[in-house]
Amino acid sequence: MEKKKGLLRKCMVVLAMGMLMAMLCGMSASAATKTYSIKAGKLYANPNSGTTYHKITIKKAGYIGIQAYSVTSSGSKASIQIGLLNSSKKPLEKYYRNLSSSSGYVAYYGVKKGTYYIATKSNYGYRLKYAFGAITESSGSSKSSAKVISQGVTRNGTVPIGESGKKSDWYKIRIVNKSSFNLSVKTLTNGGDLVIQVQIPKWNLNKKYVCSSGDSWTRTYRITNQSGAATGSKITAMAYIRVYRKSNYSATSGAYSLKWT
Repeated sequence: MEKKKGLLRKCMVVLAMGMLMAMLCGMSASAATKTYSIKAGKLYANPNSGTTYHKITIKKAGYIGIQAYSVTSSGSKASIQIGLLNSSKKPLEKYYRNLSSSSGYVAYYGVKKGTYYIATKSNYGYRLKYAFGAITESSGSSKSSAKVISQGVTRNGTVPIGESGKKSDWYKIRIVNKSSFNLSVKTLTNGGDLVIQVQIPKWNLNKKYVCSSGDSWTRTYRITNQSGAATGSKITAMAYIRVYRKSNYSATSGAYSLKWT
């Protein structure tokens, strides 16, 4: 009888230890994946490491800029991993983005109206801030439906996260009685590249430019004849501008602006 009682006490101790370990493991997992609601323009400081989710609400289509970095024990900045998730906390990118000094600790995403989560993974405490800019885009989905950009007008567009990588934005400009024009382009992305393609069939021109985040340039285009030689004559022509993701990589996201003079 005494042996049975001793065995029973040992079983109760093992069971209690197992329950305690399960509780501790559960507490640890919960502490590592906390969720906070945050607002645009406010800096958030968290002294804890691990994975954290930050709920944001986007009321209009546009783009967000996320600035985040780890803070080491010495107080210096260090790299951090971030990810943008949908309302169900499902990742919208295959891999988390690594923000470091080379990117200015910033990434940009094109977004539609809705609820998102910014996830951070850090070995230290961190700082996080995001900004939002609304964009009402007016682009065509094909060359035949390209939307007109008037001279001197800046046209803004987005490449929303979560949409098909094969999607393109199309615009057109009518060059009337000119021998040349200037095109200005600016791009902001989450690390992927956008391609700006310029086609002017009447000028025998078809150019493609790969643009990274933060790129800003202006190029001049001059009329050429069918042999490619420059000509001083003035011709009315239609130029088509296509914006799309390099290699149709669906994870690429961001915003851009176009202007011609």
